[in-house]
Amino acid sequence: MYQAFKEYEDLDVHLDDSLFIPIADYFEQIRENHASVDANIKYINIRVLSSQVPGGMLSNLINQLREQKALDRLKEVLDEIPVVRKDLGYPPLVTPTSQMVGVQSVMNVLLGERYKKITREVKAYMGGFYGRPPAPMNEELVRKTLGDTERIDKRPADYLEPMLDKIRRESGHLAACEEDLLSLALFPDIASKFLRERYYGDIRIDRDLLEQNDGFEGIYPFA
Repeated sequence: MYQAFKEYEDLDVHLDDSLFIPIADYFEQIRENHASVDANIKYINIRVLSSQVPGGMLSNLINQLREQKALDRLKEVLDEIPVVRKDLGYPPLVTPTSQMVGVQSVMNVLLGERYKKITREVKAYMGGFYGRPPAPMNEELVRKTLGDTERIDKRPADYLEPMLDKIRRESGHLAACEEDLLSLALFPDIASKFLRERYYGDIRIDRDLLEQNDGFEGIYPFA
């Protein structure tokens, strides 16, 4: 099969890909004009070619914008993603870096100013805590983001302090097993809320009474 196609590998189809999006916009409007008879069949979003956004990430972006009541800004966000990705040294658009690029792009568009606010995850990424990017980052942006903080250039895990014993002490009655401790270590905000709810249910205590009393050590950590 490879040999059969090898002779065509240098062919140029002479397509101007800059025309794809205007053509897609034209037919998208036609589809909206005929919404009453539209079969509602899913269609290809041609912008994935220029925005470099994989399908799963596109779905997340749509949900984020819908929650913000800003779905009409999707095109702007898709145009912003290649800019952010270039500034960050072209991270692969897979979890978790795809979420970092996507959320930062949404913020850039909705706040009306590029990098007016930078997410905690992007700051950690620029600081080297997600490893070395495939390409150089925008150094001006890195300096603006990190300030005097030095970027690490070693294995990120080497900078983590032992924390399991600390979490075991602070969790008090919330952590009933090792799995609970790991949950608190990996997802402190979500896990602490879940474990508090479970603990309240187990002891059947009046929450209002509990919140008025600060003397119940170990019951209300990570507040």
